[in-house]
Amino acid sequence: MSRWGGNKPADNARWDHRAERAADWLREARSVADIGCGSMRLEHFLSPEQRYEPVDLVARDSRTIVLDLNKPADLARLPEADAAALLGVIEYSYDLPVLLLAVRVKYKRAAVSYQVAIDGRTDAREGQGWQVHLGLDGIREAFRSAGFTIVRELNLKAPQVLFDLS
Repeated sequence: MSRWGGNKPADNARWDHRAERAADWLREARSVADIGCGSMRLEHFLSPEQRYEPVDLVARDSRTIVLDLNKPADLARLPEADAAALLGVIEYSYDLPVLLLAVRVKYKRAAVSYQVAIDGRTDAREGQGWQVHLGLDGIREAFRSAGFTIVRELNLKAPQVLFDLS
């Protein structure tokens, strides 16, 4: 909590490509939960007809649903929506299988980014506060084990991959 409490993400275009692609993949959803919304870049790329539900550990604006994805009780409070986006989020999960299962049960579709662990090195990842250190095959298996089907994936700026899950 202390890591994110004072963090006000800059409204920058650094992650626009990722957010734009995720919004494109979720275009058919009437509502989208932006889980770990940060600077809310995803909202800029959704259509005006889509309901946007921002979710984060700290309030980003007055609409933010504040919950901790590492607390199972909070996962039960994920907002109702047709689809979810988890962009730059799952690396921080203390229990990835529990998080993925909660998302799969709640949403028909999900756009999920993941920074793939390369060569088993974790030092830089741990310095970022990341808890998940899976390679590409490992993250694919984690999605499948949670009951997701990987519809497609897109290599963003290596080693980040965006997954379209149903």
